[in-house]
This record gives sequence, structure tokens and C-alpha cells, in this order.
Amino acid sequence: HRKKSMKLYFIFHIYQQNQDHFVNITCGKSYISGLSLLGGEPMEPENQRALLPLVLRFKELYPEKTIWCYTGYTYETDLLAPEGRAHCEVTPEFLACIDILVDGEFDQELYDLKLKFRGSSNQRVLQIHEPGCPELFVEKDR
Repeated sequence: HRKKSMKLYFIFHIYQQNQDHFVNITCGKSYISGLSLLGGEPMEPENQRALLPLVLRFKELYPEKTIWCYTGYTYETDLLAPEGRAHCEVTPEFLACIDILVDGEFDQELYDLKLKFRGSSNQRVLQIHEPGCPELFVEKDR
């Protein structure tokens, strides 16, 4: 039987001293296909600052693995725009590390179990090839 790849979910209240172990040991396992940032709000400016060293190190060690980020903020208005609610001095560098961004607040009235990678239909799954030029993510057939 085929071993399925797993995404490793990083809860970001990890202590600084454990980040190296997390990235070097845990993420290096062959069955880990990427890193997902969620819960709390990874795109809050203080969280971007705290997570930046982690995502930079992850990309340095594992350029073939993906980083997914789930946020209640909207890419164009809150993150990309210099006057955006969650934009700060590290946002451009942080976004450059993200492969897939799921943006938009979860809305219970728009909840749909048939949606892939998101909970409500107002949320978008964006593939970020280069900052400022996102494309809607399309899952490839396997």
C-alpha cells in the first residue's frame, strides 16, 4: 500500500529554542510534504516577525516542500498594500516564502463541506508565484 504524504501543522506558540529542532529534524522526514501555518493568526504583524526566521530556514533546507498559510486577512487589501491592516516591514519577505495562501475570514453562513482546502466559499486558495501576482490554486489530478 502507498504511503500518503502528510502536511505538518505548525502551532506557532513553539518556543524559539525548539524551532531549529522542528525544522531540521521533524520537517526533514520524507513523508512530510510541507508546512502549514494557521491558528491564531499567522499574518498578524507580530506573528509574521516571529515566524519569519522559521519560514526562511524551512525554505533554505527544503525548497521542494511547500508552505501553506491560512489567514482571515485578504491578500490584496490587508497584506500586499503598504497601508493594509496586517502589512508590516517583514510582510513582503514573509509572503515570498508562502506557496499557497488561503485568505479571507471564515463565514459560517457560507460553510460548505464540498470545498477543498477552505471552509467557506468566500475564502480563496491563492498560489503565489511571485508577490503581487497570485493565481487561484487548481489542484492537479493525481
